Amino acid sequence: MATNNINTGTQGTQGPQGPQGPQGPQGPRGARGPSGLIGRIGLTGNQGPSGADGTSINFKGSLAYSTSLSTLSPPPVKGDAYFLSDSNEIHIFDGNDTWHNTTQLKGEQGISFNFQGSTYDDVSIQALNLGVNDAGKTYLASDTYKLYVWNGLAFTVSDSIRGEPGQPGGSATGPTNSVQVRNGDTTNGYDSFTYDNDLFTIGARNFTLNQFQIAIGNRAGSSQIDSISIGSGAGQNSQNRGTIAIGNQAGTDRQQEFAVAIGYQAGEVEQGNRAVAIGFYPGEMYQGGRAVAIGDLAGKDHQGVNAVAIGASAGKDNQADNSIVINATGAVLNNTDASTCVIKPIRGVPATDTSTNVLMYDTDTGEITVNTGSKTFVIDHPTDSNKYLVHACLEGPEAGVYYRGTGIINEGDKYSEIILADYVKHLATDYTVNVTPIYNEKENTFSNIAIKRVIDGKFKVYSDKPCEFDYVVFGKRNDIVVEPEKTNVEVKGDGPYKWL
Repeated sequence: MATNNINTGTQGTQGPQGPQGPQGPQGPRGARGPSGLIGRIGLTGNQGPSGADGTSINFKGSLAYSTSLSTLSPPPVKGDAYFLSDSNEIHIFDGNDTWHNTTQLKGEQGISFNFQGSTYDDVSIQALNLGVNDAGKTYLASDTYKLYVWNGLAFTVSDSIRGEPGQPGGSATGPTNSVQVRNGDTTNGYDSFTYDNDLFTIGARNFTLNQFQIAIGNRAGSSQIDSISIGSGAGQNSQNRGTIAIGNQAGTDRQQEFAVAIGYQAGEVEQGNRAVAIGFYPGEMYQGGRAVAIGDLAGKDHQGVNAVAIGASAGKDNQADNSIVINATGAVLNNTDASTCVIKPIRGVPATDTSTNVLMYDTDTGEITVNTGSKTFVIDHPTDSNKYLVHACLEGPEAGVYYRGTGIINEGDKYSEIILADYVKHLATDYTVNVTPIYNEKENTFSNIAIKRVIDGKFKVYSDKPCEFDYVVFGKRNDIVVEPEKTNVEVKGDGPYKWL
């Protein structure tokens, strides 16, 4: 059979799309997709109208019978309520001639307890032969501290009525008729105690306190009689008799007999016998016996015996024995020299002040006085032990200074130059000089002598022959008003001690 080979030509271009056919039937529903995000909460709607007012109840009392409600006088008003004992109900009046009753309020009949004693244990109570007529009999089991109540048929058993054991008390025993309360214990509503002779303690911890002592505060007080300690840690360790410690850590450690410490850490460590410390940190460390420290930080550290410090930071560090410091400067003022007195501030007067007051100190009595008359002072008589010697100060119409000395004019010289101290020219003015030549007994001669004015703190003495001489230089330091008008000044002071 012959085979014909036919060659295929190239593919032609695609023809135009034909018209859309009719829609086919709907396919089955697909699976549900995940939920979308929740939208925002919508706005709150308007508030609805208020409900009707309720009825307030005014409980008036109780009545024996319900028939009594209709005979009340004065008539009831809306809200009046009564308890009716015959029905155990409460009736409330609605204001429209109608009473509304509640359900019964009375519970089931209870059982009257008839306590039989506590001489029974659990086993013996269960073995008792009790009947219906024995209902209410109650027994306490002495071994378990449970109550057994017979209800006519069986026992109802309570839990143990025994409380937890209390904590053991301290080993120390208080004095007769004393009141002792451990830290943390309640006082049955009382926060203080009245006690006739012995112990009175509030808030103290871990201490045995003796007669006539008051200790108030955490760790306050130690073990001596006739002492007072108030405040946390006040008088905590070895507080001695007759002491007072008031304030946080006042007199904390080894406060000595009859010492007084008042204030924060006043006299904290080893305050001396009969010492006094009052203020903030006064006499804090090793205050000496009979010392006094009053003020913020006064006599704070190692104040000496019999020392006195008054004022803030007065004698703060190492104040010497028998010394006095009075301080109002606001800064530290110490005094480390024994038997001395330091006072600051003391007002200085200006150069034009006309006061003639002089501060005077009596070495016998220790009195300080002001002398506005003659300015005298007293010294022991140099030759007669039965007498004093009284000297007075020179007075004049100016505040003067003087300088004196001795000079010499040698052979061949015409003069001798006297040079005063360097500071003199800065201190005074208006100098005058007195010169006295010394008689030459060997030569039997007299010298004619003269001077030049003091210039720049020095002057020259001239003589017609060699000689020795003495000199005195006077100067004026300040001016004073010698004769003031009474209408222009105010006299201060009383008695003989007056000043302007």
